[in-house]
Amino acid sequence: MTIDDLVLEARTDILDDTVSAKYLWSNLQLTRYANEAVLEACSRAPLINRVLTKAITAATAEYVIDSFVKQIYVAKLDLQTTPLIQATDATLSIGIGSSWRTSTGTPTHYIRTGHKIRLYPVPIVDDTLVMTTSNIPDDDFSFEDDIDPAYHKGLLYYIAYKAYMLNDADAYNPVKAADFLKMFDAVFGVKHTAKYNLVAYDSPMYGTVSGARMC
Repeated sequence: MTIDDLVLEARTDILDDTVSAKYLWSNLQLTRYANEAVLEACSRAPLINRVLTKAITAATAEYVIDSFVKQIYVAKLDLQTTPLIQATDATLSIGIGSSWRTSTGTPTHYIRTGHKIRLYPVPIVDDTLVMTTSNIPDDDFSFEDDIDPAYHKGLLYYIAYKAYMLNDADAYNPVKAADFLKMFDAVFGVKHTAKYNLVAYDSPMYGTVSGARMC
């Protein structure tokens, strides 16, 4: 299925807007809603997963990561056998002391702050950081390749939600809009605030911080 197919299915099967001479919603509008649906779904659920690499330079601890990255699941240096442990400034300061920022050696931890990642200790050799991540649609995004067909039906609900929220005497139906948004939430999860997402992405996952391993 393509975005055009999604728009057609939404128009015919969900919105029942089939008289082309009297369309309530234009193809341009529904296409925009479809693209919004994909972005919204990917912001709520890990639908797109990538393996990203970043060149690491000796004596440089901090690096910018792609703005499309949501969660980092695994971060590993090519020259090491075990993944890095995600930490926070606070946990390193408590476990090691303020010297962690200038310590050098083989990195064992990383701190994420927004779209930056910092290695601890500061690396002493060049390397490559390999990250397994969940993403929102990026420059390489392909709807047909990246979005599992199992979730296509769920995207129709968001298109309908947006369509029925259109400020138009014939199209506006907040009751139907609310119903379709609930159906979308049931498939992809509820929408979180930006603050919640930033805290979640910057916080260690799955209990990976271990005081014993930091000492």
